[in-house]
Amino acid sequence: MQRHRGLFLGLAMTALLGFMGSQAQAGPIMFSVDLGGTVIFGPTSTVNIATLNSDLAHADSIYRFVTTGGGGLSATSNFPGGATGFLQTTGNITIVAGTNTAALSVDVVQSGFLSPVGPSGTLLSTASGTYVNTTGTTTYTSDFQGTLAAPLAFTQAGSGSFSTTNPPPSMAVGAVPSGYELSNHFVISLAGSPVGASEGFSGEAIVSTVPEPASVVMLVTGMPLPLAIVFGLIRRRKTMAGA
Repeated sequence: MQRHRGLFLGLAMTALLGFMGSQAQAGPIMFSVDLGGTVIFGPTSTVNIATLNSDLAHADSIYRFVTTGGGGLSATSNFPGGATGFLQTTGNITIVAGTNTAALSVDVVQSGFLSPVGPSGTLLSTASGTYVNTTGTTTYTSDFQGTLAAPLAFTQAGSGSFSTTNPPPSMAVGAVPSGYELSNHFVISLAGSPVGASEGFSGEAIVSTVPEPASVVMLVTGMPLPLAIVFGLIRRRKTMAGA
């Protein structure tokens, strides 16, 4: 009896440690920037705005990232996930004198989301920003496991703010597996804008799921399914031993 009890306790600890280990996995947010399809910065998990702007200057680009007043380029997420999984990117650029007017593309990716997971899911894409004295377009696209949401495209002449969601209310993406990936993609084309014009931008990808039946065990017991099964077996053995 003592040997069997030790075996079941060992299995319980293995299941618990395995679950904790999976929760501790890291999925760094990766950034890359290109001009007209040529990568000039990244991929990297650390954004040094001075280095990024130096690379843009070396390419004689008309774009620079603002370094004051909450500017620059950054991203946040709820990795490894929760009731939904999300990845949001924000940035702020200004126009300077330059000969390279190629579109500025910003790509931000994070892999390894562990929650939520389910047999089916949806992807919601939201974007917002503010233009100041610009002429041109900005296109934002969300990406889930290689599935692109319909682009959110904006055309702005002069100044103004935008905030929108696409597609309404969301787009079906099929199964959401453990370890899924989310991405934000911006293509900014402001050629013809005067020096000093600026744009602040933000985009977010949000994935939701329909819970799997097994997830009900997690909600009711407060523990992952494998661990619930192990402790259930332990209780059954104790009941049999006392009979």
